[in-house]
Amino acid sequence: MKTYLLYNIEYRNASAVSGNPAYKLKFVDPDNQDVYICWVDTTNRNFTRCGWEQVLAASDPRGLYTGMKRRTKTHKGQLCLNADSKPVLIESWEQVVDRVFARNTFNTLFEVAE
Repeated sequence: MKTYLLYNIEYRNASAVSGNPAYKLKFVDPDNQDVYICWVDTTNRNFTRCGWEQVLAASDPRGLYTGMKRRTKTHKGQLCLNADSKPVLIESWEQVVDRVFARNTFNTLFEVAE
C-alpha cells in the first residue's frame, strides 16, 4: 500500500488552469522523499465524488494518505498526484509527527521536501 504525506495546503481563489477556486496540495513520498503536488478544483466533480471535500473540511487535513495515484505528466517539472484519486487518511498529522520524532527522522524528511 503506497502512502503519501500531505504536509502543505494552499488555497487559490482562481487556479491558473480553470480560473476556479482550487487547492494546491503538497505531498511527500516517505519512501524516497519525492515531492508531489495535487491540484483540487472545488468546482470539479471529483471534489465531492473522490472525497476531497471531506478531506479539506477537516480541521487539520494534513497526514499520511493512501489511495493516491501518480500522474504520468508533470506540472512545470513538478511530480503530480491525480485529483481523481480517492484519498484515505491512515494517520493524522499529530500521529505522524509523534511516530517520526520517535525515530528522529522528521527533520531529514522535511529538509528534502522544502
